[in-house]
Amino acid sequence: MTASSARRIAALRFARAATRPQRARSATTIAYGTFGKWRGSEMDAAAIRRAFDERDAAAPWAPRDPVECDALDLPALRATSHLVVVTSSRFGMPPDNALRFARALLAAADADAAAGAPPRARSLAHMQHAVFGNGDPRYFDTFMGWPRRLDALLAACGSRRFFARGEAGEPHAPTAADACACGAWAPAMWAAARAARAADPPVAWDALWADAPSPHHHDMPSWGLDDIDRYLAFLDRRRRP
Repeated sequence: MTASSARRIAALRFARAATRPQRARSATTIAYGTFGKWRGSEMDAAAIRRAFDERDAAAPWAPRDPVECDALDLPALRATSHLVVVTSSRFGMPPDNALRFARALLAAADADAAAGAPPRARSLAHMQHAVFGNGDPRYFDTFMGWPRRLDALLAACGSRRFFARGEAGEPHAPTAADACACGAWAPAMWAAARAARAADPPVAWDALWADAPSPHHHDMPSWGLDDIDRYLAFLDRRRRP
């Protein structure tokens, strides 16, 4: 099967799934993407969960315990009202435990675009999201590549951004931070989730820089399905004995 044929089949599957009866939507899913021995994003995901105000525990959007990004798929997200993702990046690509989730989002975005779906008819139009990114500025060219791309992909699939993306060490206008940290971002994000209304306009992708620009850059990678498939194949070959 060629790559183009696989994409057409994926597009049909997503189009059919969009017409299926939906389960009741509830709860916030917290997901993390991390790699190797550096588990910072996993620990941040746990901290985000702890920052949730338990007085809101009865709210329909109360969070579940954090999971790896690759534990998610789009059908599962149809039962999620809010998605909060904290993730790092490797050379601008998703970490190993977020690669298949990234591929699913790319396929969904391509399918929505191929169908000419308006925002309210896209794969994740029922959902709202927020992203926190970790990164190492020593890798300047690809710094924050995947967190920024993830934020944009979720929006391309119809999800509404309800709070400005946080990037570790970057300015963050909504929290008045010169150097954003997850510990300050998380409670502000939960307050925004409490007030979020699906019908409101989305928060802008670059809202974090409303008061000050990034000291590094505002770039975002533009790799596609073919690129991520090649990367997955490379990782599979490397894992073989």
